[in-house]
Amino acid sequence: PPASKKVSVISSDLTLHIGFDTEYVFNPETQQNDILSYQSYVVLPDNTGISNIIYPPDSQKKSRLSFKEFLCQTITP
Repeated sequence: PPASKKVSVISSDLTLHIGFDTEYVFNPETQQNDILSYQSYVVLPDNTGISNIIYPPDSQKKSRLSFKEFLCQTITP
């Protein structure tokens, strides 16, 4: 039989809502989008809302955040 996966459950009673968006502009020189900012809004289980804007240091593609990096910066102080 296949090994069962062990799943850690912190709490099944808590819900975290995260909304996000990215602002960008097309760069005709590079033929790529330049990221201007990443925005997030988190609603905590007690209905407290926390907004955040992250500005990349430059427009280079290597400076873009991965989704994992974005989430880490969004949900950690």
